Amino acid sequence: MIENPPKIIGKTYSLFGEFDSTDEFYKFIDDTLEKLLFRQKDENNLLEILQLAGKSKKQYNEFISCNDILKKSESQFTSYTPGVKEHKKEQPVFKFWESVMRLDEWQYHLYMLEFELINRINRKKFFACDAKIALLPHCLRDLSKDCKASQNGLDYQCKHCSKNCFINEASKILSEQGIEPYIWMTSNLRTIARNNYKEKKSLGVLGIACIPELIRGMRACQKKGLPVIGMPLDANRCIRWMGDFNPNSINLEMLKKIMTSSK
Repeated sequence: MIENPPKIIGKTYSLFGEFDSTDEFYKFIDDTLEKLLFRQKDENNLLEILQLAGKSKKQYNEFISCNDILKKSESQFTSYTPGVKEHKKEQPVFKFWESVMRLDEWQYHLYMLEFELINRINRKKFFACDAKIALLPHCLRDLSKDCKASQNGLDYQCKHCSKNCFINEASKILSEQGIEPYIWMTSNLRTIARNNYKEKKSLGVLGIACIPELIRGMRACQKKGLPVIGMPLDANRCIRWMGDFNPNSINLEMLKKIMTSSK
């Protein structure tokens, strides 16, 4: 098991914030959701409100005006998104119009709540599915090694060639829980869903990605009726964001917790 991964900073966000571990981030998000749900009892209704609030600054302001907890927590949210404003200033016009590249800081904050709320809504449905897969980002591999992953059915799979690889560790955790882990390189979500529909199997999807891509993927699964849960990378550090691949990580203990919290 990889223990105590070093603190990392991404292009726009870091789940470490002011701490040396991402544990505080997950605790903060969980506590904030609990307080929001104390007022808004229905999880699905709160999800609709969160997603609507993310469409414009006006709708966001209306949302937080009704929820003092978000006003009071703004500085803590901001500690996890130190690079968003500078990133937006740097974007050329052709790249700026990509939805994941142009997010405002307040949208990141809503996304942080959204992934965990979707997890709460979908956990039991996910684990009840006939087939369960995990889609892992290739940027999570050990960059100091020559990755030996190879195509195996749906997509590439880890060959466990490095003990210091987060894909290796995550794949072991997932496999132990009956979830088939894949490194998402060539597969298509539409094809995956269609094939399982033909086989009359219910399919659950677990995604790991940077926050903007994670929410985009989770919403795509929801539109296709796929029970989805997800977990963000500790920071966004791949070539798309930083011009080159940089070492990345996830909270493996939190992944284990997700695997067991609904059983």
